[in-house]
Amino acid sequence: MADKKNKIITIVLSIIILIAIFTIIYVNLPEEKDTKDKTTNKDTETIFTITFGDEVTNYTLQDLEIFESFIGKGMLIRIGWLPEVKLEGPFNFTGIKVDTIINQFDNLPNNYTVSVYSSDGKTTDYNKSTINGQVKIYNESGNITQTGGVTMILAHKKDGAYLTDPDKGPLRIAFINDGKITSSKLWAKMVVSIEIIEQL
Repeated sequence: MADKKNKIITIVLSIIILIAIFTIIYVNLPEEKDTKDKTTNKDTETIFTITFGDEVTNYTLQDLEIFESFIGKGMLIRIGWLPEVKLEGPFNFTGIKVDTIINQFDNLPNNYTVSVYSSDGKTTDYNKSTINGQVKIYNESGNITQTGGVTMILAHKKDGAYLTDPDKGPLRIAFINDGKITSSKLWAKMVVSIEIIEQL
């Protein structure tokens, strides 16, 4: 009789334990799903748009990283009233060549400019010559030494880390190649979109 009673108690306890385990699993499932959804949304968030006429292409950071990366060192110079000269860098930037992104459109005109828009409302315009790296190169004293020899990129990393600084990232325009020094006026930050404009 006692054995039978013990077996019943054991069975009841086993059932209670199983119910408790299933309840814990069920309660925790929605939290795991929410976490997964947040990650997915972050991965699919548009951070950059390029426009040409009626054509618009949106990119996530993941999309941009599919492009071939271009890595190099760049410095920028801020020139005030001479002899005030301020240098920043050299920094090692990782990004995509701007002409690579632009050439995703197969119907580009022979002559065009691009307007780069930043999240702070600023617009920086570049002609085709600048896009091809034909810009003034300075020495550390602020004197122009040559023209050209740099590559214009849309950078998403600086010194190996993502541009998470809200005042500069997540994307910026940089001019890089062996630490050559270029004007700070060319370096757009907080970039969110590029518009290609045909020049007639």
